[in-house]
Amino acid sequence: MFVQRKDVRATSRIVAGASLPTIQLVVILDTEPIEGVNFEFENNDLAELLIEAGYGTLRVAITDIQVGELRAHVNEQVKEVKSVAKALVAGAGKKRVTSHSASKETDGVPLPRLLANGAIRQTLAQVGQAADRVKVSLEEFLKEEFLDVIKTDDINASRIVPNYFAGRPPFGPGRKKDEFPDAIAIEAIKDFAAAASPDLEIHVISGDGDWFNSLHGRSDLTFHSRVADALQYIRKLENVADALEALLVKKETHLNELISDEFPGLEFSLEDDWNADVADVEVLASNITDVTVIASVNRRATVNFRYEVHFTADVTYTDHEFSVWDSEEGDYGFQSIESAKLETRMRLQGSVQVVISKGMNDLEEVEELSLSPGAISLSFETAEKVTQRHEDTDGPEH
Repeated sequence: MFVQRKDVRATSRIVAGASLPTIQLVVILDTEPIEGVNFEFENNDLAELLIEAGYGTLRVAITDIQVGELRAHVNEQVKEVKSVAKALVAGAGKKRVTSHSASKETDGVPLPRLLANGAIRQTLAQVGQAADRVKVSLEEFLKEEFLDVIKTDDINASRIVPNYFAGRPPFGPGRKKDEFPDAIAIEAIKDFAAAASPDLEIHVISGDGDWFNSLHGRSDLTFHSRVADALQYIRKLENVADALEALLVKKETHLNELISDEFPGLEFSLEDDWNADVADVEVLASNITDVTVIASVNRRATVNFRYEVHFTADVTYTDHEFSVWDSEEGDYGFQSIESAKLETRMRLQGSVQVVISKGMNDLEEVEELSLSPGAISLSFETAEKVTQRHEDTDGPEH
């Protein structure tokens, strides 16, 4: 592998033992970002992107059109470099290498004499070997496990020819016949994005204006003109924990609404009276007070949170002080039944899976909400307000 990777990130995105569905990032590359760094896959933004892919939180994709273009361009450049090196080794007649300060044609070093030097010849031979290594690096890149090739076999000419005659992107003035390969690739990318599952988030990187005009602004993908811009977004995802804490604690979100909706459906009990009946729970207000992200993959996260809920509940219970228990019968000989409305504030713990929006300012999805691990015990002592409803009595029950 030509891309060096760390076994463990300095800031882990996934806590050991945690498991959650992944929003998979797919980054589609044009040839331009690769050729723009002269097919170098180290010490540049492209290398950083490939390192991110090596962590497993994104995949890189390229169309088979771009694969063919890259190989053709590399072969052409390698051939040219070798041709120049071969011509130099063969000699250059009476030509001389001169400095800018040379005053006469005879100043300087004759090329034949310079090229006779063994070190120079060895260096020129290494130039050819270096050119071959570029081809090897490209092929290693194309074999990477994180790389997917988007096929263009199903793209029909009828989708492209109208754009050509109308001068629409990627075609322009003069109709630019040489853009037909890119037109096919662009249509394949459109199909890929349209067929993608909701768990795929697609990004395209190209500095080509025709690609920009064809793909920018689509709702099913995000377009970047530079690798650095895509990296900035990917690095931003590392701050999901901070964004979620700010979002959930400081801002009303859909999660707050769900807490209010789901809370009345939990199991309730009354302290010291297991037989009490709790009904008509109504949430007056709820807010999240603390957030801990226990697992995060891109924009999807599993969150433990603490929340405060202000609610009322009607309870029907046995007033033991005024009830008589018949030990021989194993039942009440006389039972005093009371009913009251309790108004209570509680701090509880819950968990949830969420998907945060691309802008990191809202929740896109809320899943697997859990508000309490067990029954919630109510108490007269901790209630803020108790309103007695009515009093009733029962005789012996048989």
